[in-house]
Amino acid sequence: MTPEQKRLYLKIQSYCARAERCEQEVREKLTLWGTQPAYIAGFIELLCADGFIDHARYARLFTSDKFRLQKWGKLKITHHLKSKGIAKTHIEAALLTEIDPFEYEQALQQMAQKKLAVLNETLPALAKRQKLQQYLFQKGYEPALVQKQLNYLFP
Repeated sequence: MTPEQKRLYLKIQSYCARAERCEQEVREKLTLWGTQPAYIAGFIELLCADGFIDHARYARLFTSDKFRLQKWGKLKITHHLKSKGIAKTHIEAALLTEIDPFEYEQALQQMAQKKLAVLNETLPALAKRQKLQQYLFQKGYEPALVQKQLNYLFP
């Protein structure tokens, strides 16, 4: 490794050490820094070997953060992880280990009730239901769970 490559590798290690990164983010950062494409694959390989990039760990942390902090549903989390190039097996494992089914339904119920409370009271029930449904779909919750919640709130 040339001194320039070594400097760049240390810089990308520092980038990975500050926060959990996936391969796609590292690849984009290296490209942004003007790294020659021939070196990028080698750097990625070294970062994986040194434990700076771990797709399973990334999927678990991403899932945990997005669910607990932003109350995203499984569909939205899955979509974002897929767009980052994370394997389906890692995504499924992360969803199983990081999201408790009871907590998941509780989060959906709390979000639905909170959103319903801020909807304009002059709206007809059907319009409220549609707005609430759209909001919960946008947050990434599964249609069956959303319908169950809507049927509970709008008997």
